[in-house]
Amino acid sequence: MDLPSICNGGSTSPPFFLQYKTSPLDLFHTVNTTHSTPAQPITNVTTATMKFQAGGTVFAFSTMIVASLAQVFTNHSQEYNLQTCLKPGQAGKERFEGLWLVSYHTGAGLGDATFIEERTAAAGKGFLEQVNGTTIENNNYQAFNLGNAFPWQMIVAQNVNFYADWQPVRINAGLGTSSFGTTNGFFINDTGLQWSSSPGTNLDSLNSFGGWLVCEWWHGVPQLFFRKIYDIDTPAPCSCADVYLKPVYI
Repeated sequence: MDLPSICNGGSTSPPFFLQYKTSPLDLFHTVNTTHSTPAQPITNVTTATMKFQAGGTVFAFSTMIVASLAQVFTNHSQEYNLQTCLKPGQAGKERFEGLWLVSYHTGAGLGDATFIEERTAAAGKGFLEQVNGTTIENNNYQAFNLGNAFPWQMIVAQNVNFYADWQPVRINAGLGTSSFGTTNGFFINDTGLQWSSSPGTNLDSLNSFGGWLVCEWWHGVPQLFFRKIYDIDTPAPCSCADVYLKPVYI
């Protein structure tokens, strides 16, 4: 299905294949880290207390580890920012249209997927990275270049509340498996970024993904969630909207 015409601004050409390979990193929970915030806060956003990870030093740790990561982090693909596109039939929710995905700093190497109104340097530069050794089509990590010497990745936190109709999405440091949720199964089609809980199968009954949901939540800014397919008919609250995530290539 094609994106609605309202969502077709900017380049949406497909990305190049990637040459970046690295081992899975769940590093930031095994090394001693020191929490710090970015030196240059983002000012052209709606909430003054927002803490975004966009280059600079978000946390400090061993110089040896930084040097090691810098040697392996090389992204040769075309990068993109992810922008919301409001799904049809949601009158009064236009405020969720055209927002840009960023990582909201929640701890050392940790972040929630949130949004800002303007396309600034804080917007995460995304790219798909194929899972190492996989032969399964559309089985990628949704990786991000946030201006550090290491990659970040989108994480679908499926079991924060097991019986909830939707669950949060994280953007954490590293690339590979994570104890915080599922990191693989991402791909891009005509309606934007997709995720499959069972990559490699065409059986809808095995895929729990029901789409992206943006809500005004506890950070005081719009935050990204994903719907569970089993509860896709649950109406979104007035503070939430169903959206596509459209890649706008840089």
